[in-house]
Amino acid sequence: PKAHCAITWPWSLSSMENDLRTQSCALPGLDFLGNLDRDSYWRLHEKASVGFSLTDYENFGTAFIYALCCDVCYFVPDRLSYKEVAPSFLRYTSNDDLVEKLYIAMTDKTYLEEAVRKAKNFVDQRFNRTEFLRKCGFRDV
Repeated sequence: PKAHCAITWPWSLSSMENDLRTQSCALPGLDFLGNLDRDSYWRLHEKASVGFSLTDYENFGTAFIYALCCDVCYFVPDRLSYKEVAPSFLRYTSNDDLVEKLYIAMTDKTYLEEAVRKAKNFVDQRFNRTEFLRKCGFRDV
């Protein structure tokens, strides 16, 4: 089974990290993992149930789509390419909004299951999952 609250983010961190660390004391199981090598980073998505991005730069959202393919409830900023590739329920507008979304996903199993189901439907409607994973060099999950 998946770890309930393994949290990941891309290797390009934003200034939100310190603020989030301060606010996150109420979040059970929040792990700040720092920089990981590429293989460890991708494998972690296969073990996580909840994730988020703090990136200030994103072209397409490959890590986000991969996380959804791995059934991770993955929250992203409401900016950059995420406005085009992420459903609104997975986008956050502020640190407080992210903390609230993480708290709900990490403490409400029903919410988490429904969010993962909706995210999976979102991916399946827009992408050929197998083709996406193959083109990006990932194994099918």
